[in-house]
Amino acid sequence: MGLTILLVDDDQILTEKTKNSLNWDSLGIGMVFTANNIHEAKGILKVYKVDILLCDVDMPMGSGLELVEWIREEGMEIKCIFLSSYANFTYAQKALRLGSVNYLLKPISNKDLEAELNTVCDELLKEHTNLNSQEKKQREEVWKKVLVQALSDGVGTSNTSSLSDAQYSELYPSVQPITLVLAGLLDNSDERQKVKDISLYNYCMRTVSEKYLRELDLDVTVSYKDAEWLLVLKNFADYDRLEEQLSKMQQELNEQTAHSYCFYITVGAHMQASQRQFG
Repeated sequence: MGLTILLVDDDQILTEKTKNSLNWDSLGIGMVFTANNIHEAKGILKVYKVDILLCDVDMPMGSGLELVEWIREEGMEIKCIFLSSYANFTYAQKALRLGSVNYLLKPISNKDLEAELNTVCDELLKEHTNLNSQEKKQREEVWKKVLVQALSDGVGTSNTSSLSDAQYSELYPSVQPITLVLAGLLDNSDERQKVKDISLYNYCMRTVSEKYLRELDLDVTVSYKDAEWLLVLKNFADYDRLEEQLSKMQQELNEQTAHSYCFYITVGAHMQASQRQFG
């Protein structure tokens, strides 16, 4: 999908020229909105998530500074860049107080504007990556606690406990339902060797599940017992497609670890319900 940007300027010709002349794809920007006054801009911001605002300062129906002030009051996390015809120290000072990224002067070349936007886009992508990584770690920790509790209660792999409704809503507020895959080694002939090689098994399971289940929206892979794992898919996966991918996983894992694997598939946070065994 990429990042989103909103261009705001009362000069419609300029906004259209900017929209049509910059190399948005190279910047990682997938959607460009335009508005010619702050009222149009607010309407867009109320409906769509915008990552970057590129805004004029002086406009007839309200200034860009007023718009950014409103954005801050609304608690919107948007990187704001001002583009003005006036080298006004007071404007620039207020722009910085409002947390804008930069105050640029018109006219500006496409090359210089793209360089400025590239810096902002790189910063946003790093922030998104860090946030996604933190959220993913939090989800892994919650699943680990659920699985550890299941083990302490004496519940086996094929009949594990579940997330509470509150946990489910917090972790997956807009995803209904999730798909869970419980995976484990079938060959337990040498327990000591299995324990010795557990780091290898964990590595292989993580890399192979990422390879084959990413397109099915794999969220986390959690190791919760020696050679047993929980794979969480953020959407309901088509069983035929999922089993096809699990079959490929089995083959590759067998080649890498010289062991066979078994999978249990279930839909929803309650792992004990409507399971299908595969492998």
